[in-house]
Formats: sequence, C-alpha cells, structure tokens
Amino acid sequence: GLLYSLIFRGEGAVMAVDAELLEILACPKCKSPVTPVHGGTGLRCGVCHRVYPIVDDIPVMLIDEAAIEEPPDPQGPRTVEEPPAPAE
Repeated sequence: GLLYSLIFRGEGAVMAVDAELLEILACPKCKSPVTPVHGGTGLRCGVCHRVYPIVDDIPVMLIDEAAIEEPPDPQGPRTVEEPPAPAE
C-alpha cells in the first residue's frame, strides 16, 4: 500500500501517515503505539509522552529528536486560587 494518504481539510491538503504505517510504527523508547497529533505534524506515544516530528512527510522516529509533552489533565484546566490579600 501507499505510505501516505491525502487528508483534505478545508481548502488545503495535509499529508498524513497512512493507517497501515501507523499500525506498525512504535515508540523506539518504550515500544508502545504512536498516534498522530498537532494536525499530523507529529506522532505521540501515549506511554512515555514523546512526540516524534514528521518532517517532509517522513516520521522521524529518533529518541533524540522527540519532545516530551505532559499528558492533558483528565479533569480539564484548573484555576489557581490567589491567596487572600494581607490585612492592613
């Protein structure tokens, strides 16, 4: 099969990793599956949270090239309460 397929979004087209390729790609650090993120510009490992870049439509599956991103908080964003102002 083809390694890449076109995904049409609005008026432009974005290259994305083919589903067949995604099935065999794994994080080189922990060997877990990766999923597309950031509009198809990266592949994220759900276990170690590394995001591997996709450069010129080619996944760069090198540990040294990956960024580590914290997982989103399942409870959603939290507001930080400010401490009360000191009494004068």
